[in-house]
Order: sequence, then structure tokens, then C-alpha cells
Amino acid sequence: MSEQPLVSIGVPCYNSEATLAETLESILRQTYRNFRVTVVDNASKDRTAGIAADFAKRDSRFRVTTFDKNVGYAENWTRCIELAEGDYSSLLFADDVYREDIVEREVRALESCPEAGAVLTNSYVIDEGGRVLSERRLPEEIFSRYRGLLCYQEGLQLLFKHASYFMTPSLMARTSFFKNDLGFFDASIPQAADLDAFLRMLQKRPILFLPDPLIYNRLSVHGYSYEALKKKTTLNDLFLVVDRHLQAGADALLTDMDRNNYAYLRLKDEIRCAVNGILQGDRAAARDMTRNVFSRASWSLCAGRLGRTSILGVGASCRLLSFVPLPGFVKAWLFKLRFGRLGLR
Repeated sequence: MSEQPLVSIGVPCYNSEATLAETLESILRQTYRNFRVTVVDNASKDRTAGIAADFAKRDSRFRVTTFDKNVGYAENWTRCIELAEGDYSSLLFADDVYREDIVEREVRALESCPEAGAVLTNSYVIDEGGRVLSERRLPEEIFSRYRGLLCYQEGLQLLFKHASYFMTPSLMARTSFFKNDLGFFDASIPQAADLDAFLRMLQKRPILFLPDPLIYNRLSVHGYSYEALKKKTTLNDLFLVVDRHLQAGADALLTDMDRNNYAYLRLKDEIRCAVNGILQGDRAAARDMTRNVFSRASWSLCAGRLGRTSILGVGASCRLLSFVPLPGFVKAWLFKLRFGRLGLR
């Protein structure tokens, strides 16, 4: 490009001194050069602001905006929208790492697909030390059936089949779309504020997906989302978001298979909550979350499908265990299932 479009990269952060420098260095390594970075510090109590200030001294494309009041991460993401400028805007979390060509690839993709409002990519999963653990892959149907471009109806259908597949820190959007059509992240549903945003985006314009993993997404066992999910005994906020859309008319877009997939997704999350309840000694929560596990509807959802039947079996075990104290060896077995091969995450 003779004159590159300007890309605004917002980096929301809170107490991120352990990872922020690596995140910002990954921006400096970009093959695409016309960018501006705004580090949005959500009242950190550690060296986060100082680390960001050091980068601003080194490179005039970096700036730091510090707030005295912590407003939660969804509202801090909204601050990034408000501060965005230029042609395109990205949102990079302070513990994730860009591959050196992600900005160039995403700008090129949006330039060649004017109907898309935003673009997302596949990702690598890394541990706290930066070691690659796996590749988090987008649903294959996005590319085989929809050629990488999703509209609202297809986005909902894949959500019911695969749960949330949007890799938020790989996001790049047209800045006008970011500000005028998205506008905010909903702080009332913090666990699913990003999902809510993507569905609202899809209602306005298609989202483009790239099949290559262009970002390293850090999995921290000490992070808020990991700890919250491990302890949560109520349904994921995903269902609050989706139910809003269904009540607003999206149900008319669904097939019987879509409804079946959504019902199973809810059943699986109820069983995850029940396992958490048993592991924490909250047998009342486990009992509540497994009240439908022996119903005809639940068995109809799972019959003849080994993976589903196995998870339903875990739910049945939790139902029985919710009435009796939990022996240690059973607790160990449930913990292995919860974080192991059945994928009750």
C-alpha cells in the first residue's frame, strides 16, 4: 500500500506488570507500521502504568491513558472504543501476544471485503510462561460452508453447536463500525460481554474470519475468568445473551436442529455447574442444576451419541451425590472429568 490506513490498537489492562511488556513488544514487531497504541490502565496498583509509560517514551505511536477508578473489564473495553481513531481499530488484551503479521493480514482482509464490519482469526493457546499448549480452532463450517464470512443467522447456529468461538483479542473492526454500531461492551453481563458485542455486530454487518492462528492467547490458572469458571454454580452468561436474542425474534431463524443443539448446550452447562457444586460441597446447587437430568427430554437429547451420553452420565452421578456426602476418591474422579477429557469447561 502506498498510504497505509491508520490502525488504532487499544490495550485494556489491570495489574498487568507480568505480561504487558511482552504484549507491547509484539505490537512493535508488526510488519504493518501505521498504527497507534493506547494503553488503557484500569486503576492498576502495580507497575502497569510505568511499563506502558516506558514504551510511550521509546515510541511516539504509544500513549497511556490512566484512570483512578476501576470500572471492571467490560467498561474498560468500552473506554478503548471511545479512544479509538483512524480507519481500523483492534482490541488486544494485556496478557496476549500478536503474531508479527496479524495487523497486516487483517487490514488486507478488510480492505478486500468491504461488506465485513470486522475480522477475527484462529489462535494459539500459551501458558503463563509463553509455551504453546495447543491451537484453538474456529468451527470448520465457517470456511467450508460460509467461506469465512458469517452473517447473524449462521453465527447463531454455530454458537448453538460449538458454544462461543469468537477470539476477542484477535478483533479488528472498522473504526466507524466499532464506534457507531457496537458502541459499548455490556458490563451487566461481564462473563459474556464480548459474545453480546459480536452478536450485535452480526446483526449489523457480517464478520470475516481468517483460518490462520495469528495471536497467542494466554491461559492463566490465576486469571479471573479461569477461577470464576472453576467455582461458578450458576449458568454461563452466554445463555442470558442468547435468550435476549431469542426473545427479540431470533427464534424464527432457527431450525429444530438448532434448538436441539441449544438445549444440549444448556444441559451441558448445568452439569458443569453441578460438578462445581459437588467439588465445593454445595450439594444444594448441584441438586438444583441436575433436577432435569433424568427427564425424557434430557435423555432424548443425548441418546445414541456417546459424547453426550457420557456427560449425561456425569450429571446423573452428580444428582445422586447431591444427596450424600462426597468421598475423597469420588471428588478426585469428578475433578478429573471436570478439567479433563469430557471438556466440562
